[in-house]
Amino acid sequence: EIYTLSLHDALPILAFRIGDVCLTTNNIEFPDVVRGDTATVRVEIMNDTQEVYTPNLMHLPPYITATFTPQMLARNRRGYIDLTLHSDKLISTGLTQTSIYLARYAGDKVGRANEIAVSAILLPDASLFQSELAHPLLELSTTTLELGKLGHKKKITGTLTISNRGNGLLRITSLQAFDSTLEISIPKRDILPGETINMKVTLLAKYLRQAKSQPRVLLICNDPNHLKETITVNYEK
Repeated sequence: EIYTLSLHDALPILAFRIGDVCLTTNNIEFPDVVRGDTATVRVEIMNDTQEVYTPNLMHLPPYITATFTPQMLARNRRGYIDLTLHSDKLISTGLTQTSIYLARYAGDKVGRANEIAVSAILLPDASLFQSELAHPLLELSTTTLELGKLGHKKKITGTLTISNRGNGLLRITSLQAFDSTLEISIPKRDILPGETINMKVTLLAKYLRQAKSQPRVLLICNDPNHLKETITVNYEK
């Protein structure tokens, strides 16, 4: 349903603004998928210009399609953008990120002001590991890493442990930060049964202003019952 309402009424829901277009978010995170799945995220938009606005997204990658309802918005009208992820077109497992850009007017160009961040996570098929006789078992010392006070420091670092409590080789197939605020290092990606390694996470202050979401680390491994873990990184300003 498309209806008219004032900008004041819309602000609690449409908290992000690109030019004179208001949106529910400027950071889209699709639900996790395995290859062959599709997933759709809906973004609500509202036109606060004086003219009829035709929504358009620039730099859509091949694995995302978009539909607009309605295709044109009068002033103070709201509508939807439905973004659909096609996992068959993702190149690799793990985190894939890109930026798309909302055109504010005909002939608009791309830039930081109209950027929308997009993230998708492709998980491996757990059935590929179920047939193995020996299974690894992932254990993390924490899934919420507290780094302490940043203050005027350029960076702060914390450490957590990754353990294999199973009887098969634990292989970390993907270890990625959700944005440039974090650097991650581990001594190796193959962890023997009963072995523990340290993972070092460093927060870089110079990139914090660019971040659109909470600093996080994505870990994907071959534990068939625990393919994915997300580590949230907290700090004090």
